Amino acid sequence: MASSFSAEEESRLLEVFCLFCGVDAEKGQMDGRQFAKLMRDTGMLTKKFTSIDTDIIFAKVKAKALRKIDFNQFLAAAELCAGAKKVPVSDVVATLTSGGGPKVAGTRTDKVRLHDDRGGYTGVHSKGGPSTVDSERQIDFGTPPPRAAKASSGVASATSQMQSMQVSDGGYTLKMFFTDHSLGAKEMDGRQFVKMAKDTKIVDKKPPGLTTTDLDIIFAKVKAKSARKINFAQFQEALVHCAEKKHVYLEDLEAHLVAFGGPVFTGVKADNVKLHDDKSTYTGVYTHGGPDTGSMGAHHDISTLTDRTPADVRGVKR
Repeated sequence: MASSFSAEEESRLLEVFCLFCGVDAEKGQMDGRQFAKLMRDTGMLTKKFTSIDTDIIFAKVKAKALRKIDFNQFLAAAELCAGAKKVPVSDVVATLTSGGGPKVAGTRTDKVRLHDDRGGYTGVHSKGGPSTVDSERQIDFGTPPPRAAKASSGVASATSQMQSMQVSDGGYTLKMFFTDHSLGAKEMDGRQFVKMAKDTKIVDKKPPGLTTTDLDIIFAKVKAKSARKINFAQFQEALVHCAEKKHVYLEDLEAHLVAFGGPVFTGVKADNVKLHDDKSTYTGVYTHGGPDTGSMGAHHDISTLTDRTPADVRGVKR
């Protein structure tokens, strides 16, 4: 069957066909979604020629059991479109080729002053944080005292200084403090780190002091990526950040922790119950210390209540 299109029209239609095929252009195939978008973007659709008509035409020209059409089937679909719209084929070619490539549209976000105007940021957000990525946490805790800044200038020097700090007579050291609060383990998790700070009363109730939120951020900053616990060296680095946040000297913070000692353990204390605790109020058998299931004559099982001596089938003793 001879084509209704000239060589020039086929060349122009091939260019449009490839533009709307997208990633399938090299294969020379177009699916139903791409065909419907071509009809919509090029202005082929009218009140009388709707997207339902384009779906019917696409189903007519495609091979059975296949989902896509090639260029020859696309030309046949263009002829059917001309017949359905009752216009010359040349008008369909002009409409399809005048629209250019596919139109890409997206949603434009509204302006939100509290988000877009960074001059209105407050709290930790005004300092560039917090960040959920450990390696990218860049939070400014403010300007620490000169000695604290000197101690934090190099974590390695501060670490070596802290490792050598201990009581001259071989007493309690920071290493022992860490071991006690990690319950004898070589590493400490986030819960134990926060509990240590609460037990030693270095946590402040309100910013700009050291809050529990700051402790979580510091713990995430010093721990290894994908790890859940910190070792002693990372604990020492965390103390440097705690000193900066509290605006105190690192040596004073260490001395406070070492002087405090091990963790604080609390439990629930039972209430006083007079009728239970005061034995002078006991009555009846309880005044004599009973009842006692171990007393002589007490029944411990059914063997002391039944007669298991030999008898015949009628129950007569032998």
